[in-house]
Amino acid sequence: MAHFRRKVRCALALVLALPGFAHASGLQVEPVSVTIDKRSNIVWLSNTADTPLLAQIRVYRWTQSPDGDELVPTDALLASPPITNLVAGERQLVRLVAVNPVSCEDTFRLAIDEVPSLAPKGSGLRYVLHYSVPVFVNRSGCEKIRPELAWSLARTADGIALTVSNHGAMHAQLVQLRFVGPKGARVALATGLLGYVLPGKERKFILPVPAETSSQMAGGGTLELAVNGSDVTQQLALAPLGR
Repeated sequence: MAHFRRKVRCALALVLALPGFAHASGLQVEPVSVTIDKRSNIVWLSNTADTPLLAQIRVYRWTQSPDGDELVPTDALLASPPITNLVAGERQLVRLVAVNPVSCEDTFRLAIDEVPSLAPKGSGLRYVLHYSVPVFVNRSGCEKIRPELAWSLARTADGIALTVSNHGAMHAQLVQLRFVGPKGARVALATGLLGYVLPGKERKFILPVPAETSSQMAGGGTLELAVNGSDVTQQLALAPLGR
């Protein structure tokens, strides 16, 4: 397998409309995030459409640079079967097996795709689903690992940037980010998943901040969010442009 590196935006599901394809895809994946504590776990693929489909599973080691995610093909996590035919209404178990974990937490992504097949002539569009599923492999003896986060907020040429550094040995999933001003007014900055910060990595997030909120941030305030499902508050002052 040729090794390559690419930067990606990791969405849970990307829907692609392909000319010449028919009805909506029925490929479904469960769960949409996997933790492996004892070398193996499973995901389920299912076909909720009324026609057969072909699904492919590829495995990538997942790392990060400050500006985004990077995926590299790997054999350190095996998916079996790597490709499967699903008849209408069928479910297929896919077993994931970790090979010699090297860190307290190794991080991977599964790229799960429906392989397009030609539809009858004149049937219009078919919607093909792509799933990017995070997989976290925890090595034995590391049960008490936690993320350890450092935060900074600064103006940049692109807007307001939140930089999060993770000095711990476990990933941090950041969800439901809000800014709380000095007078208690709350502004939602990310209503769903903001992103992940992997162990030992740093991520920069450009925040969609309204001008009024931006001026409020200059006076300091508090960020509220959920980290791995637990509520966290962090007091931050907005550094000026260039710092």
